[in-house]
Amino acid sequence: MKTPTALCILAASVAVSLGATDEAPWAPLGPFGGSALVVAGDPHSIKTFVAGTANSMLFRSTDAGATWTPLPFPAQLRAVLHTLVIDPQRPGIYLAGLSSESPQFSGMMRSTDFGATWQQVPGLRGRQVRAIAFWRGSSQVIAAGTETGVFESRDGGATWNRVSPEDNDQLQPIVALAFDPKDSRTIYAGTPHLPWKTVDGGDTWQSIHNGMLDDSDVFSIEVDRNRPQRVFASACSGIYRSLNGGASWTRLVHAKGAADRTYVIRQDPQYENIWFAGTSFGMMRSGDGGATWEKLGSLATHSIAFDLGHLGRILIATDNTGILRSEDNGKNWQSSNQGFCNRRLGSLSTPSRAVLYASTVDNGSAFRLTAGATDWEEITPEAPPAVPGAAAKPTVLLSPPWVPNLILAGTESEVYVSEDSGKIWHRIDFPSLSPGIRGLVALDPPWIAAIGTSEIFLSTDGRRWKPVSPPGRNGEFFDIVSTSQRSLVAATFSGLKISDDLGASWRPVRGELKENTIQALCRHPDRPSVLFAAKYGTIYTSPNSGNSWVKISPDDWPISSIKQLIIVPDIPDRLFVLTPQQGVFVLSLPSR
Repeated sequence: MKTPTALCILAASVAVSLGATDEAPWAPLGPFGGSALVVAGDPHSIKTFVAGTANSMLFRSTDAGATWTPLPFPAQLRAVLHTLVIDPQRPGIYLAGLSSESPQFSGMMRSTDFGATWQQVPGLRGRQVRAIAFWRGSSQVIAAGTETGVFESRDGGATWNRVSPEDNDQLQPIVALAFDPKDSRTIYAGTPHLPWKTVDGGDTWQSIHNGMLDDSDVFSIEVDRNRPQRVFASACSGIYRSLNGGASWTRLVHAKGAADRTYVIRQDPQYENIWFAGTSFGMMRSGDGGATWEKLGSLATHSIAFDLGHLGRILIATDNTGILRSEDNGKNWQSSNQGFCNRRLGSLSTPSRAVLYASTVDNGSAFRLTAGATDWEEITPEAPPAVPGAAAKPTVLLSPPWVPNLILAGTESEVYVSEDSGKIWHRIDFPSLSPGIRGLVALDPPWIAAIGTSEIFLSTDGRRWKPVSPPGRNGEFFDIVSTSQRSLVAATFSGLKISDDLGASWRPVRGELKENTIQALCRHPDRPSVLFAAKYGTIYTSPNSGNSWVKISPDDWPISSIKQLIIVPDIPDRLFVLTPQQGVFVLSLPSR
């Protein structure tokens, strides 16, 4: 019997704390956080919130943000999410405003079952919906702001009519909307230029910019629920207040240390003179109707939501730090991201037996999850070692375990080898390896593979390399594994390919993995004939070296794209899955 290692303990803690059990075979592992665009409280369900990202990932929490569950959103990573609202009178109805180059993901998406399923709203298909507002008197009345103006529905979103002139280019695009709470025919609309108003349901519109700085992007508008003549607008130039329904505006003095650029302004759900504002340099609060402001934090805040069942509880959506929660009206904040992840990750590795290591794409930072830890730690990774003579620092490194002191280093366009643990380096001349190195892989001894975008080379010593025949047309490579000394399996742009003669010839696999892009590939460390492959967001396994495949990812799997698959030798019953933007997931593997 093996003595449990620290990483085995880590796997057990992952399985227990995140639910990777026989009943729940998968769980998100993080690193949680990242950029959040919107958070909305559900007025029909205490402690329920919905959060969204600009790249259209949606999450739902039923415990006031303590934990989040991904929602199965059709436009995920395929559209830009601009707004997300919850029907204030009809339970279960969520509306999302989107833009995309694909018409099926641009417009408005609607859910009637708390986000479990979504349908596109036909009347706005293909439009860029950037703002949505419900009328306080009846949620059957809805306004939508698009790139060409304002549309309105008076039957709960079944049909839509244009209520702003299509030929007025000053009244478009619409990025902010608000109804007068007592008169549905009065609508305020914000544009990247200035605000507008109609008092007759859209028959006529007036530019209401008196007192505002020219070219002020109006990001949000909020009408006082009890005094409709008092209107607040947040803009790139600051916060404005009108006491006469927008006829004139006063620019308010923001809190010291905050920013002019204000993304959102919200009225407190209980006290009408308390207002909150989210700026590019933090949250602000006013207790006197906007006359004075105090700063509550330093993070760029795009959205503010209140828990109507727990006065004083506020959730905010921030840049880079995800969702934050306060229990005391914003005086103190804590991270509230368990299950919420929107990070661009580059690679996943296990540099030691007690740690998982995830690198990021954006800023060169990395995250480390060690045994016994409850969350990932953000770290600055060590820089790759300098390679004398190389034009750039290496982006991939490999030390084949069966060749002592051998290190291979790959830059964007070159490969270097050292046979003395990095003291002396030699550049390797490849006949062709363009546009550069995608990876260096240790296959079965004695073989090493260098993977370019459309080429593969094999070596036994790191110095002499032989080209491998491309596995078919459109042979862009993503990964390669070996199942014996002469058998290879390659993940390519045009499906999985198998070679039984060390790459001299290739044949496609049969079945679902024959033609589609295969993004990731790995081999079981204890069972060389057992392989795993990822096609977009679906994972397959093969028990016979790639000759047949069966799907193993569950139907409720929220992943749409996979970048890397890893099995740690000490945890043979878990598959770690790296996604481009949804974080790391852990999947329990089926028993033999």
